Amino acid sequence: MSIPVTGLTILRVLLQIEKSMLNMQRDMRDNAESWKIISTGETVPINEIANFMELSRATWQKRLDDINNFQTNEPIEFPKVVAMYEKLGGTTQDFNDTKSPLQTVVTQMQSAPKTTYAELITICDQIMATVDKPLTVWDE
Repeated sequence: MSIPVTGLTILRVLLQIEKSMLNMQRDMRDNAESWKIISTGETVPINEIANFMELSRATWQKRLDDINNFQTNEPIEFPKVVAMYEKLGGTTQDFNDTKSPLQTVVTQMQSAPKTTYAELITICDQIMATVDKPLTVWDE
């Protein structure tokens, strides 16, 4: 006898999505601030900063892909996740309001030139204009 998908399972998935998206939001903002400081100082080689940016971008894209794949590939279970979120007072728009800017950053970073410090700083400024730090009671 297998264990069925229960409310506990659905809550776990909802919390995984919440943690992934809000951690990604925080990481994007924190990384952009750090990259800007490093790029402004011009002490770390451009290619090293650009490589770290690309590694981060690829990781963020994977996390977004995982969420999108769950949404697409779980037509029975994903609506249960949405229903549980709505019971907590959330809406589908809340989900999209968080996910859309994250995807925008990932998409823009992929094609942005990263060959000068000025270009790296521009990317950082664009990230910081798009993604703020998530609301929190204390720093995590």
